Amino acid sequence: MIKLPTRREAAQSVGISLHAALEEVEKAGGVAQTGLDGALALLASRWEGEGFATPEDEAEARKKAEALLSAYLARYGEGVGKPVMIEKKLEAPYAGVPFLGIVDRVDRLPDGSLELIDYKSGRALITTAVKQQLAIYRYLVEATTGELPRAVAIHHLATGAKLPVELPAAEWRGLLDGAAEGARAIEAEEDFDPQTGRHCDWCDFKHRCPAYKREHNAT
Repeated sequence: MIKLPTRREAAQSVGISLHAALEEVEKAGGVAQTGLDGALALLASRWEGEGFATPEDEAEARKKAEALLSAYLARYGEGVGKPVMIEKKLEAPYAGVPFLGIVDRVDRLPDGSLELIDYKSGRALITTAVKQQLAIYRYLVEATTGELPRAVAIHHLATGAKLPVELPAAEWRGLLDGAAEGARAIEAEEDFDPQTGRHCDWCDFKHRCPAYKREHNAT
C-alpha cells in the first residue's frame, strides 16, 4: 500500500501562497497597477498557513515569502510578454490518455510567439520529472490554442533566476510518451490501493484515480 500525506507541508503552503499572489497581481494588470504594497497585500490575502510547526515559524516564512515576491516583481514585474493564460486549468487527450494540468502562465511575446512560464519556489533543479511536467503543459497549451509555445522557462522565485528549458522536439515527444505510458501502467496496477483525502484536491491525476471517482460518485 502507498500512503499519501494528508497534511500540507510548510514549504508547500509557501509555494501555493506565492503562486496565488502572482496570479492575483497578473490578473490585476501587473505590478504597475497594484504597486509593490498592493502585491504584498495580495500575498497576505492568499496566504496559506497550514503545515507550520509554530506561529513563529509561519511569521518567519511569511517574511521570506514577502521578500521573494518583492525581489521577483522588481526583476520581472515589467516583462516583455503579456500574459494570455494565468493559472489556467487545461485538459486534452494524448495517445489515449487524458492529460490535465494547471499552467502557471503563458505570455504573448512581442514577436507574436508564446512563452510558457512555470513558477518554482523549491530547488532550482531541472529534473526529468520537471521536464515531463513542462512537456505536458507545453502540449496542453498547443492542444488548447493551436499554438506551440516557442519558449519554455522556469522562474525560480527563491533566487530570481529565469531558467530556459530548451529541448529537441524528439525529447519533448519522448517525455510525453513516457508520461502516457506511466499513466497506463498505474491504471493497470491491481495491487495499488490509493488513499483518498484532502491531498486529492491538488492532484493533477485525480480524475484518473478509481478511488477518487468511486468516492465522488457516491457523494
